[in-house]
Amino acid sequence: MKYDVTITIGLKEGMLNPEARAIQHALANLGFPTEDLRTARLYRITLDAADAAAAEKESPIRRGGTSPPTT
Repeated sequence: MKYDVTITIGLKEGMLNPEARAIQHALANLGFPTEDLRTARLYRITLDAADAAAAEKESPIRRGGTSPPTT
């Protein structure tokens, strides 16, 4: 069975984000002021697994958390 996994990777709160700042400035110039804006990368992958538990185990990140530490 195939399972879709969505992975969103963004900066931690408080980190400088010049890309978001530029977008926020451009939106303000277009008449859409924003209070806060953050950018993130979105990845969608499809896993072939026997069931939902196996798909979650094969997923590159833990559900609702951060990726496992790398060394």
